[in-house]
Amino acid sequence: MSLLPLAACIQLLVLQPAAEPESNVVSADNSGEPTTDAASPAVATSPTTEVTPAVETAANSEDVRATAGENSPPAPAKAEPTDATYSEPEMSHGTLVKDLEPPHPARVRWVLDSAITVGGFGTFTILEMWVTPQLAVNVPAQQPPIGGADAAALGHFRPTAAKVSDVLMFSGIALPAVYHGIEAGLRKRDFGRRYGTDLLIYTEALAVNLLVTETLKFAVDRHRPFTHLDPTTVDPSIRDELVAEQAEVDSAKSFPSGHASMSFAAAVAGSTLLTMKLASKRTPKARAVLAVTWIASLGLASTTAALRVVAGKHYPSDVTAGALIGSTIGAVIPLAHLRPRRSKMWSNVDVTPAAVGMRGLSLQGRF
Repeated sequence: MSLLPLAACIQLLVLQPAAEPESNVVSADNSGEPTTDAASPAVATSPTTEVTPAVETAANSEDVRATAGENSPPAPAKAEPTDATYSEPEMSHGTLVKDLEPPHPARVRWVLDSAITVGGFGTFTILEMWVTPQLAVNVPAQQPPIGGADAAALGHFRPTAAKVSDVLMFSGIALPAVYHGIEAGLRKRDFGRRYGTDLLIYTEALAVNLLVTETLKFAVDRHRPFTHLDPTTVDPSIRDELVAEQAEVDSAKSFPSGHASMSFAAAVAGSTLLTMKLASKRTPKARAVLAVTWIASLGLASTTAALRVVAGKHYPSDVTAGALIGSTIGAVIPLAHLRPRRSKMWSNVDVTPAAVGMRGLSLQGRF
């Protein structure tokens, strides 16, 4: 038997894929009779099979490789990055830092500060409505002489100036509530918490100032300047009003001036709160707003205090003491609520999204 057909059969057996099911193989023994072998791969041949050399063998090999490739599972495709894999957050420079800022530079304890505010106004109401009417009017017939700067308040009684001072005082109290509402509205976020914090701190300062001033009035028991006047020496049109006010218990509550203390407490507390909120901007517009607010508020408070002397309601020392008390409380209460400031080293640090195509945040700043 020629060796060429036998070599071709061996090559086909080697290249046959293992995944093919087992089948009988027909081969030829030495006697030339076909025999069946169940343990061999499925390749059929015979002693008379003619196999062309080289070219036909290579073609059969390519067919076997193609058959094996069709039966094997496809290789997983390599994932290519697409635009849908990651999208940059839509935020501008500095958005994250702005979102992390608290709604107000001052921090309040709503229950505690509300209790202080309600307690202050409530105690004042009790003193004014129930305690004061129980006191007896005690105007001495001969009062001690008044000298120095306080003598400027003697000898006159002007109800019109007193009424104007009332209007200015209440206007000065309402003014901070107006411009803080405008400022909170222009910020366009956290309006409720920002404006609510302003109002709570502001009213707390007024309540504390009102209670301190009223307590001092009871303790000092100083008579007002118009109690020195003889009603027969004033204009008849205001004589009855003068006599009525001299007979009131309130005529012995001259020191300190409540109008002056409330006006300055409102001016300083409102301006201090606005300064706390705008101090970080450091722009010419912010500086101009703060300058106008401080000048207008203190000017209104000073005018109110001066009219109390002109009206004959207070001595200059009364309004001076009231201005000092109101200014002190108006500054201390807001500053007591101020949050701790960040270290100066971190004052110019900004956090922004990372560059396009990257995940994370970028930390930028001057150290």
